[in-house]
Amino acid sequence: MKKSRTRSLQWVLVRRMILLQAATLLVFIVLCAAALWIADPRLLVDNEAAVATLKDAVDRDGNGRLIVHETDGLRSFRKGFPNVWYIIRDNNGQSIRFGSIPDVYTRNFGDLLGQADHATIGFSEDDLRPEAYLEKVSTKAGTVQIIAATRSSREETDGLEVTISATIDVAKNPDGSRNWEKALPALAAIIVILLLPIVLVMGATTLVTTPAVVRRSFAGLVDTVQQAARIDIGTRAMQLPVKNVPQEIAPLVHAFNQTLARLAQGYDRHNRFLTDAAHELRTPIAILRTRAELLKQEPQSARLLHDIERLSHL
Repeated sequence: MKKSRTRSLQWVLVRRMILLQAATLLVFIVLCAAALWIADPRLLVDNEAAVATLKDAVDRDGNGRLIVHETDGLRSFRKGFPNVWYIIRDNNGQSIRFGSIPDVYTRNFGDLLGQADHATIGFSEDDLRPEAYLEKVSTKAGTVQIIAATRSSREETDGLEVTISATIDVAKNPDGSRNWEKALPALAAIIVILLLPIVLVMGATTLVTTPAVVRRSFAGLVDTVQQAARIDIGTRAMQLPVKNVPQEIAPLVHAFNQTLARLAQGYDRHNRFLTDAAHELRTPIAILRTRAELLKQEPQSARLLHDIERLSHL
């Protein structure tokens, strides 16, 4: 019969920790995706924030001319970005300009940008002209196009500039609805590409750290096992220490100690019984020997004395 192999607690913990981490990461991503889907947030960088602030300040005066109200939001934004500039145009050709506007933005961009709903205008890394944001928005003055930026030159940066850009464009049907049949496979591939390195790193870390943690946690148990291996008939009263044993194993060690105590008590009772029995038999055997010695010297009496001697030794 093939002997069944016992499971290694160390590798059981490793496998389960990897699965738990992967499941936790998957649930976290699903919850974040659901939250983003429901909230539909729009992250604003500085230039886009400028356009969003101006959107609430644009209006028309009594003569129908474009004006910009000094709202609390616009006033606060100018304090944070004193170099902000903007150009506001409507469909009739009216415009408002504010700030130190670079020359390139004062030109006519043509029909393409004039019809664009939103766009980011940028230049090469060696060009000092700043990046600007263009958006067509609905305001109290009607639909206008706003071009805005928080600085007039890249020299106005604080010394370090970090730009993070992410664009997700889902395939759409002719009616404008999202075509998930085309988008889901690509989205699944992106998720796998993003998650696979994380899962691999987490798995490798678990494989390296968990065995060391388990061995360190079970160091006290190993000492207890070595002491248990030294127990024999002469040390049956020994009790295994539980001070350094993991809390989950302590009940087993307590139960083993109680078993040792019960065995020692039973062995002592057995020894007392044998001692008492020998003591009780010693006197009758002595009397029997004395009476047998008084018999005549015959073969049968000699054999009887021999048997009594054997019984006495027993």
